[in-house]
Amino acid sequence: MGGRKLSLLPAGAGLVGLGLALGLAAVTAQGGGTASPDLAAPDAEASFANRPLVASALSVDPGGPYTARFFRAVNGGFFSTPRFWTAEVTASASGGAGSYTFRWQNKSKDGNPTTYVLFEERTHTRSVTVTDANGNQKTSSPPAEIVCSASGGVGGASDGERGSIPVPLGGTLDLVWGNGGLTSASSKDAGVATASVVSGHELTVTGVSVGETDIVVQAGGVEYWLPVRVEDG
Repeated sequence: MGGRKLSLLPAGAGLVGLGLALGLAAVTAQGGGTASPDLAAPDAEASFANRPLVASALSVDPGGPYTARFFRAVNGGFFSTPRFWTAEVTASASGGAGSYTFRWQNKSKDGNPTTYVLFEERTHTRSVTVTDANGNQKTSSPPAEIVCSASGGVGGASDGERGSIPVPLGGTLDLVWGNGGLTSASSKDAGVATASVVSGHELTVTGVSVGETDIVVQAGGVEYWLPVRVEDG
């Protein structure tokens, strides 16, 4: 209790002197052949509590496998080729020094979760790197799996429909372009949403007012119209 240990010793100057020589607490003789400490030395429990803790190894879990939502792009009022899918991926980490930041493959800046736009009907893989408060890093292995299928998908359109990508009103949505090669992005109706290219792999869509519009994207020499829907809450 209180970091002190009470020893019962026979009274006697010889034992007191021995105790002091060994660096133990000084004692004062008491009646009945007992002694009590004036100043207790740090005990084993207190010494252990003051030692720095050894952190466990940093690890990252990319989560998944994820089922991507299916959509169709539009070009000139008609369904275009190819179809596309979006998937929101979220990683978690443990160990290290805490205060984690995450950067997903092909993303230009830190962010978790991350929304991918993918164009092939297959299982894609994407890795994520976590950084802790001390700057230590760990990359997921194996990476996350993202399953793209026209017959599946969560909340997406059917094979003959467009659907639309939700964007928060007054907020932004970063889309990581799976094929890369982004050169420009603009909105068909800037009063509903605006768009800009962040890097060759990423664009940002900003919700301006509730409604729907298309984001016109130039990538790899192909024009895509991505349907978006700005939602309040």
